[in-house]
Amino acid sequence: MRENSIGQLLSRKTSGNFFLPEIDGFRFFAIATVLLYHLNTHLSRVFYGSSDFSNSILHKIISRGSVGVDVFFAISGFILALPFAHQHLFAKQPISLKSYYLRRITRLEPPYVISLIVFLLVHVILLKFAWGEVLPHFLASLFYIHSIVYDSWSTINPVTWSLEVEVQFYLLAPFLAACFRITDVVWRRGLLIGVILISILHYNLNYEMIETLNLRKSIFMHLHQFLIGFLFADFFLTDWNEILKNRSYRFDIVGVSSLTGLLIFNAPFHVLDDLVFSVCLFLSLVCLFKGRLINTFFTQRWVVIIGGMCYSIYLLHYALIAFLATHTKIWFFTEWSYAANFGLQFLVIVPVVLGVSAIFFAVIERPCMDKDWPSQLYNRLKTIFT
Repeated sequence: MRENSIGQLLSRKTSGNFFLPEIDGFRFFAIATVLLYHLNTHLSRVFYGSSDFSNSILHKIISRGSVGVDVFFAISGFILALPFAHQHLFAKQPISLKSYYLRRITRLEPPYVISLIVFLLVHVILLKFAWGEVLPHFLASLFYIHSIVYDSWSTINPVTWSLEVEVQFYLLAPFLAACFRITDVVWRRGLLIGVILISILHYNLNYEMIETLNLRKSIFMHLHQFLIGFLFADFFLTDWNEILKNRSYRFDIVGVSSLTGLLIFNAPFHVLDDLVFSVCLFLSLVCLFKGRLINTFFTQRWVVIIGGMCYSIYLLHYALIAFLATHTKIWFFTEWSYAANFGLQFLVIVPVVLGVSAIFFAVIERPCMDKDWPSQLYNRLKTIFT
């Protein structure tokens, strides 16, 4: 199959009237950091008993990779804010909440449910877990309440805690978007910035209460990141021409500094770090569009394609890395540096993760990007059985 055909097969479908490759490029950054972070996590578990590389600079950088989840939250805030902000700021036709929630279900649920079922069967059939042991965790994950019920990572798929936070935000987003009804730009943006600051202070000052109520992995800890996406959506829509024109190398400098700052200041429960991190997150979004070199990189075809597959990669990567790392340990060499060992494992494991995720994306997730797929499926089944 030609590269062009593969590229088309792996390109996302969009239901809107415009496509922003920069956002999928930023998704690439997010999924790449998470992928490296979890690869490092599993390699630590498998190999570090025989050699300790914790003092490696590369190890310390990769250990900050959980920042990718925070980037995903900001991207979600931006994407979900756009239609509501457009409606309120430009007096467009109201968005149907029924259509909004239905679209979230038809777009995101099938890949999520299918992956959970597969991992449930893997736990029972291959890992020999008892049904009674894993089924409650499966059901809690299925309904996005595992973190609240068990106050722990999901036994079925540990990374789904962040999807639970996403769902909480999806439910709230239309109501939070009422802020775009404020016509005065200073008051509107001031309100968003104020709520972002209050959110940061809230979880820092009230962490004991949040911990007691099993809400550490919830919207109470991450609201400010979603609202940074809201704030950028405000600038993006109202200052559209200014944002999309006059790209400059100066924004490349700011952008690289901001992306680096995301790794350095990724330290929750330190108010100053949280504030600097939030500023870096906002500036990173700005520089995606305003920087010459950054924009060129993050809009490269395969960067955008991999970023567009991030949901499939996110759902599958943790389990795949856990499985593969136990089989690739024979290629770990104690006399080698951390960078050399990590590079070897990366070259072996990551292509497999991307390959399996690409198949899952093409077969399962991409068809769900067509907003009319439920009616199309219904008509096909109707034709078959009548």
